[in-house]
Amino acid sequence: MKPIIFILLLTGISLSANAQSNNTQLDPFWESYYVKNPAAILSKYSVKDFIAIVDSVDFVPTNANLKRNVSVFKKGFYRMDQKMLQQMSVEGLYQAKTKKHRDYFFLYNRTYNPISEERWNKFCPYLIIFMVFDELIKI
Repeated sequence: MKPIIFILLLTGISLSANAQSNNTQLDPFWESYYVKNPAAILSKYSVKDFIAIVDSVDFVPTNANLKRNVSVFKKGFYRMDQKMLQQMSVEGLYQAKTKKHRDYFFLYNRTYNPISEERWNKFCPYLIIFMVFDELIKI
């Protein structure tokens, strides 16, 4: 039953293409940063990549429906098709380049296991998607 709840959460999330057409939210610093330091998310849309980041940062969901169950959180990624993984990757990278980048960092560290700003910058495109799935933020 828990994986079904996670999938429902995922399908209920709107990854808005309209947000990408509104470039006023983009921060030139972060756009430049991700050009010089491309996130692996640019070319890889693998479930294994998402799972590896969950493990790397010791991500534990705080959503009441997931009940801090990392296993359920991970299983949700295996139920996604390639197109959804690609859309999440695009949206995560876009959000990482916005003016909210540092706000998301502080919110992440206040809510989850804290990480360094360097790790945040490196994994931000993934971590923002995790925060969306955990219903901490809406994009």
